[in-house]
Amino acid sequence: MSPVFEQVRPETAKLLADRAKAQGLSVDTYLTFLLGISAQEGLLAKLSEEEFEVVLEKFADGTEDVPPLPAHFSRADIYGDHD
Repeated sequence: MSPVFEQVRPETAKLLADRAKAQGLSVDTYLTFLLGISAQEGLLAKLSEEEFEVVLEKFADGTEDVPPLPAHFSRADIYGDHD
């Protein structure tokens, strides 16, 4: 076993595994998100389809009451001042 992993108590490892499972992620993926290295290392590209879906669902949490954009909203509304 790696000396780094020998420093992790079994209770902590179980807690990590339980929380990762609750999020629908592998322990490795969960830890990389906790460490904030996902964007830096292109982790999203390495996720399984199921893990990616979980990330998208978490990202969308709390947006249920956000009003939709108007029907006439277009790309020009975003980039109107660009040529």
